[in-house]
Amino acid sequence: LDNQIKNREALVRVFDSQVRMAELKIIQKKNDVARLQKRLIKLRSQYRKMLRYAYKKRNNTGRLMFILSARNYQEAMRRNSYLKKVAHLQRRQKELIQQHRSLIEREIGEINFEKNEKELTLNEKRAEKQKIEADKNLKEKSYANLSYRGCLGDYRR
Repeated sequence: LDNQIKNREALVRVFDSQVRMAELKIIQKKNDVARLQKRLIKLRSQYRKMLRYAYKKRNNTGRLMFILSARNYQEAMRRNSYLKKVAHLQRRQKELIQQHRSLIEREIGEINFEKNEKELTLNEKRAEKQKIEADKNLKEKSYANLSYRGCLGDYRR
């Protein structure tokens, strides 16, 4: 009975360490989410500015005039390449925003998973503590019962 109690107490200590590790993971994940959200806000702001600028300069004739107003063919090609790069950067910015959003959602999901694991571990810990208390009570009753029988045996002699 003493060994069972010791084993269960060791199990409770293991549960405690698991809970602490889960809490540390949750804190780390929350910090990651906060960092990603700050980055997402920054990316959205940059993208918003880019879109505003593109909207103000949106007409196709302006784009065509920008290319045709070049002094020579090489400069026109560089200007066309520049416009393509700007369009590529806008698409890349949008992709980065989507990636950060999905990362944040995944991190939040992992945080929820860690919280659930922590709750399960805490429930198991509570159950083991109850079993320990029950075993200690049983041990005390057994000792009391044995000592009572020992007293009766002495009395009967």
